[in-house]
Amino acid sequence: MPLHLREKDAKKTRDCPGSRRLHPDDSRRQSSGRANRCATFDAVKAIRFHSTGGPEVLAFETVPTPEPAAGAVRLRVHAAGVNFADTRFRRGEYFVRPQFPQIPGMEAAGVVDAIGSGVTGVAVGDRVMCLGADAYAEYMIAKPHDLYPMPDGLDFAEAAALP
Repeated sequence: MPLHLREKDAKKTRDCPGSRRLHPDDSRRQSSGRANRCATFDAVKAIRFHSTGGPEVLAFETVPTPEPAAGAVRLRVHAAGVNFADTRFRRGEYFVRPQFPQIPGMEAAGVVDAIGSGVTGVAVGDRVMCLGADAYAEYMIAKPHDLYPMPDGLDFAEAAALP
């Protein structure tokens, strides 16, 4: 799902292990694990809906980049699961009701790219699977207890189907 990064869209850059580089010729990587060269953006793309219904209510829109609050992390989504529960949610038939405008998606896989204060056990650059909300976007916010490390050898699309 992530769209191609464009330098003119960047708010700031920092290193994001596991993510593609903003500049193809930039081979510099830091081993310290600090986040200081991975692209983040003022606005990103997401699929949203403004009313319940079939697939025709889904719209590809620009939304503000979510920022993690204390106790949360931001995940750069590389793949999102599309499941029966998502279709029921979009139709307003799930036990949780949408709040409009709503970004659907409950399962994702990606790379942690920002951490709110007080978070432990998760590091920027961790490749993770997530069971959360708002997965049909380039970035999503999650609680650390909703993240699971991706097993070695598993790609993002496969991992998004597991949580």
